[in-house]
Amino acid sequence: MFAYAIKLEPDDNGALLVTSPDLPGVVTFGEDREDAIRHAQDAIEEWLHRSRLEQLEAAFRALGRQLDVVVSEAA
Repeated sequence: MFAYAIKLEPDDNGALLVTSPDLPGVVTFGEDREDAIRHAQDAIEEWLHRSRLEQLEAAFRALGRQLDVVVSEAA
């Protein structure tokens, strides 16, 4: 398991702005501390997923291939 630092800062609307110094582009907010942490966990998971997908696409491009993603939904 990895741990990523997050920074909570009050914004002008009374919410908490969340950023992660370790993961550029992770920006979210929450109405209170618990909400902000929950949103941060979701944002970090999405950032990591997107990062892995981008690495995979780059590897396919280097091989001269295209990565096609097929989404299927359970019936």
